[in-house]
Amino acid sequence: MRINIRLFAVLREKVGVDEIPLDVEEGSTVAEVAQILMRKYPELRPMADIALFAVNTEYVEANYVLSKNDELALIPPVSGGIPRAHVTADILDTKTITQSVHKPEYGAVTTFEGIVREQNLGRKVAYLVYDAYIPMAEAEMERIAVEAEQKWGSMGVSMSHRTGRLEIGEVSIVVTVSSGHRKESFDACRYIVDQIKTRVPIWKKEVWEDGEEWIGTPGSSAE
Repeated sequence: MRINIRLFAVLREKVGVDEIPLDVEEGSTVAEVAQILMRKYPELRPMADIALFAVNTEYVEANYVLSKNDELALIPPVSGGIPRAHVTADILDTKTITQSVHKPEYGAVTTFEGIVREQNLGRKVAYLVYDAYIPMAEAEMERIAVEAEQKWGSMGVSMSHRTGRLEIGEVSIVVTVSSGHRKESFDACRYIVDQIKTRVPIWKKEVWEDGEEWIGTPGSSAE
């Protein structure tokens, strides 16, 4: 059966291509296909123990059984091994996050900041509280980054979201994307922000002078 292999960043550079069609036996696992790749491309062997795997944009374990026409992506460590998806109670440093995606091969950088505003739906907001299922949130954010790479090609991505209490004017989310050209950078950044908002398990409570509400829960007001 035929599957398609996707390579990114350092893996793509080592092999010289970003896609490899490959014929494998029915019932082959991700680990078995990885071994085939290592034999065919020995330059990938140093990454064998630290690369992650995704099939059709979902992370999988090495024993995952592949099907015909599956797309298997080998995901190298990002940002020197530091995850590019961060959910944290710490204050976000937009400049540092943006600098993390600067690379000589990329000529465009787009950065989005979400700021806590003092008015929403005619009510004066006192502060916000964010809660998150952090391991799942960061994993889903990484999936979104992989999807963006598959749609718009090689790029640098960094995403950070705050948790805990945030005051008016504080930064709640930073998403930054670098790419070869501005259109891909703009489009990918917007896609990532929209997907984080709809898919990632991060919840927001809006607190006013006379009440509070978890936004998006049944019976809550529209945001």
